[in-house]
Amino acid sequence: MRSNRPADPRREGSNTPMKNRVATEQLRWYVSSYTGGKGNCVQVTDLPAGGRALRDSKHPAGAQLPLPPAAWTAFINAIRRESL
Repeated sequence: MRSNRPADPRREGSNTPMKNRVATEQLRWYVSSYTGGKGNCVQVTDLPAGGRALRDSKHPAGAQLPLPPAAWTAFINAIRRESL
């Protein structure tokens, strides 16, 4: 039986491009000014196609959370309102 799930772009032989994922060595990451300085650092980078991405500084090779410009603005506004 065939699955209706889309192909996993990380799987060998997949012809689906991995969207919003840029090689880490091509990006300039910096510690967010919203980080409290207690070792719980969030790093931020500008994405070439616009928007920003976040990652955990303790796990730089781990997951990245890409956010389009409107989502980034909403995220920062929520932090400023302390609603996150």
